[in-house]
Amino acid sequence: MTVNRVTPKRTRTVRRSALPTPPRSRETEHLGEFDYDAFISYTHHDRPVAAGIQKGLHRIGRKLGRLNALRVFRDATDVTASPDLWGKVCEAMDRSRYLIVVLSPDSVASVWVNKEVTYWLQQRGPDQLMFVVVAGHLTWDETTGRFDPDKSDVALPVLTQPGALAAEPFYVDVTDDSPWDPQTPIFREKVTDLAAPIHGKPKYELASDDLRELRRYRRVRRVAVAGLVVLTVIALIAAAVAIVQRQSAIDQRQEAIHQRNQAIALALAAESQSMLAGIRPSDARGLQQVLAAQALAPSSNEGALLDAVIARRYLLKVIEPVGRPTNAVFSPDGTRIVSGSNDKSVRQWDVATGLQIGSAMTGHQGIVGSVAFSPDGTRIVSGSNDKSVRQWDVATGLQIGSAMTGHQGLVYDVAFSPDGKRIVSSGEEYITGQVPYDPDTKDAVRQWDVATGRQIGPAMRWGGGSVAFSPDGQQIVGAAGRTVRQWDVATGNVVALPVPGRQGPGWSAKLSGLIR
Repeated sequence: MTVNRVTPKRTRTVRRSALPTPPRSRETEHLGEFDYDAFISYTHHDRPVAAGIQKGLHRIGRKLGRLNALRVFRDATDVTASPDLWGKVCEAMDRSRYLIVVLSPDSVASVWVNKEVTYWLQQRGPDQLMFVVVAGHLTWDETTGRFDPDKSDVALPVLTQPGALAAEPFYVDVTDDSPWDPQTPIFREKVTDLAAPIHGKPKYELASDDLRELRRYRRVRRVAVAGLVVLTVIALIAAAVAIVQRQSAIDQRQEAIHQRNQAIALALAAESQSMLAGIRPSDARGLQQVLAAQALAPSSNEGALLDAVIARRYLLKVIEPVGRPTNAVFSPDGTRIVSGSNDKSVRQWDVATGLQIGSAMTGHQGIVGSVAFSPDGTRIVSGSNDKSVRQWDVATGLQIGSAMTGHQGLVYDVAFSPDGKRIVSSGEEYITGQVPYDPDTKDAVRQWDVATGRQIGPAMRWGGGSVAFSPDGQQIVGAAGRTVRQWDVATGNVVALPVPGRQGPGWSAKLSGLIR
């Protein structure tokens, strides 16, 4: 039987329109008319193998200071989107010196890999053609000049044609080298087998060069690390010096502040002594200043503080309640003080000791603006801007009954009647949307039954601000706006016209015992 051998064509057609020509440099001077040292043909299932081969060819034999040892074309890293993909692949093969084909069962089933090898054989022949076997076997048939299709499960269709190749081609088997990392010695050695003919050197020479460059790189890296360590030490020393200098600056600043405080304290002490001596009025201001001077410079103002204590030796107590007090009154027997506060609480204080009696009486949801004791001293009434009036038991501090509600806004003032059976309160009753605004109609005075907590009669309009009962409990007086009014307790009617001639708002009102 006569076997016809197909003589591969040696002509090259190079098309350079689709692929950009890489710039020439020292790394590419050896390429001559080619732009790539090698072209890797593979199916995407074998992408990890192709990537490992590309990395190995880039690194093996790389000179210090160069990016890559060889320029290797792989479609995943070098092909851009184009409608003529096959044309770009052909151009890349035309511009490559070697073709490396990854053979696997998947590549056998791939039309592209077989097509690329066929093109290479037609254009360049079997020279500069190498194979990498993955998960398969190749058996060469010397008689027919092809791979035996019955014994080779990774041979491409074009490689099983009689006379396809003049001799058995070079190939390496990397089946057992997963994950195909060039850092692995066995896989690196096999990639060196591929790189040696591309470099034009024997394998041992290329391996020696690679080892020498690797050692050189490690030496440079050690020097760089040592340099970084030295720089780090220098930076730490500089940081330590900066910390010391910073602490020195802080100490100097503290000394300057101390000197300034001494000067201010002396000035405050001198001025407070003048105030307390009567040269300038304002006892409270004087006490505040002498205390401030003592706080700024304790050692230098003890004399001024002692003078202030002696000058105000009749001061009995200074009570410091929680929150900001808004109102305070004595109990009828003078032994207690009750105060309302902006912290929504009512508190009792012992007059003799200045200490708080019991716990804070809480329940209001707003600022407590007014408080009062009952005539017998057993109850406390409070008014708040939460629109409510509440009673409290003096002995237990507990709320008596429910909150008395009816006011439409904040409660201005509260008071007990002389017999302790009624409570009067003034509060905001402004009607929303009232135009024009009238201060004489925006408030109301209400009476409450102490025993039941219920409102007595209708609200008495045109009142507000401060309220009080007459000594006989028959009348109520209120100051609001620019007027002072009186009402009859029984009927709720106005019993006296507004006091004329006021030029400003009335804030407080009390009735003398002469009113009948």
